[in-house]
Amino acid sequence: MHFLVYSSIIIVGTKQSVISNARTLRNENNRKKTIHYKISLSNYFGGEGVPRAKKVLSEKQFKRLSFNQQINEVASMSKIMNTRRSLLESKGELNEVYQRSSSFLQEQGKNKYYQGKKYTQDEVLKTFQHLSDVMTDKRSTLSGVKNSIADTINNIRNNNNGMIQFADIKNFTEQEKLYTHQMLAKESNQKLGKLEKQGLETNAYKTAGYFNEETGRNKNRFYRGKKFKNNNELNIQIQNEMIFLNSPTSTKEGYNEQIIGRIKLFKEHGVNIPKNKEQDFIDFLSSQQFKALKKYGDSGQVAEIFAVARNKGKDVDEINREFTKYMNGEIEIDEVEENLGTAPWLLH
Repeated sequence: MHFLVYSSIIIVGTKQSVISNARTLRNENNRKKTIHYKISLSNYFGGEGVPRAKKVLSEKQFKRLSFNQQINEVASMSKIMNTRRSLLESKGELNEVYQRSSSFLQEQGKNKYYQGKKYTQDEVLKTFQHLSDVMTDKRSTLSGVKNSIADTINNIRNNNNGMIQFADIKNFTEQEKLYTHQMLAKESNQKLGKLEKQGLETNAYKTAGYFNEETGRNKNRFYRGKKFKNNNELNIQIQNEMIFLNSPTSTKEGYNEQIIGRIKLFKEHGVNIPKNKEQDFIDFLSSQQFKALKKYGDSGQVAEIFAVARNKGKDVDEINREFTKYMNGEIEIDEVEENLGTAPWLLH
């Protein structure tokens, strides 16, 4: 096997054929052969481990070819499309492009594309037009299907404030759902890692932890593999990933927005947040201490005690010590207020 690079075109074949084809390319008077050969060369290269055309001739270019060249081009395209159909079938990816292809074959009374040379002029043009239509649709390849799913998911989220629901993908094929799962799981795991680095292992992070614990995961990371017992198990996995990603607290920005909203709500209920100490208050609301205190009393009252105490210059550790005594049953909430100087009768 020999090869030669000529004008950015790789010529592959025996030594004699390489020389012969290079001469053909050099012959500018034989334009039809040159155009045909450029396209045919691309059939040797492609993804997924099989030959595929990187580019399909336009109808105008196709009509410039001789009849025999048109037949050869259609035979080459048919071979490639038969391989693509086999790959789609192996993954159960019988999508809209596959269905269009099947409808055409059914009209011809065939179950695969004819790769022979017995065509009339009208038949070869009609076949080329169909093959050009399906082969230029990226969903005719598995890698193209995957990219198409990513585009679809991103468009849905862009049109719904970053949200996606399972109903949005209910008509996806099993393979398309599998690609969706892998895409969402990867994004979810990246966000979980960021939350850990930011010390925000609460809310959405804990929800994800519950999901992953239920599925037998040792670490709080979503499963990214392809093996599921049945469609229902895959569907549940996708829904869990969507719940996590749709949660505002799956990102630091969303988490802060939620906390700011809670501060606003406390203010509306009369809790005065000290100026320049909003971050203290945010940290307190997100602390394990505050979550534990909510089990023992009114969260609004607890938040107000903290805010007033900080406004009076009390140290966060001192405040937390008083709250700990309260949770241990050593003192009542009124005594917490007295010890911190935040009781209403001590503020006048």
